[in-house]
Amino acid sequence: MYRGTTPTITIEVDVDLTGASYVVMTLEDFSKNEVSVDNKSGMLEITPTSVSGKFTQAQTLSLVNGNAKAQIRAIDASGNAIASNVVKFKIEDVLKDGEIP
Repeated sequence: MYRGTTPTITIEVDVDLTGASYVVMTLEDFSKNEVSVDNKSGMLEITPTSVSGKFTQAQTLSLVNGNAKAQIRAIDASGNAIASNVVKFKIEDVLKDGEIP
């Protein structure tokens, strides 16, 4: 993923999230900076087997380039708090910093 972009990050899950009351996707860089999107924001697409989160330029610019992680947490239809495996990825820098129009 590149800083300053508007990526859609998809994580496959091994639990059925149909009817989940709350779902959140969090990205964390190696400095422990975090950005999240949840189903209340309208920035998540949830299927029974995956969650896709859309992040803004401002969110990705707040992260530092280097190693990073992503995870899904949710309250399922039965009221259980669940979490996905942590997915590791790399954040790359951009030459033109800041938001672009």
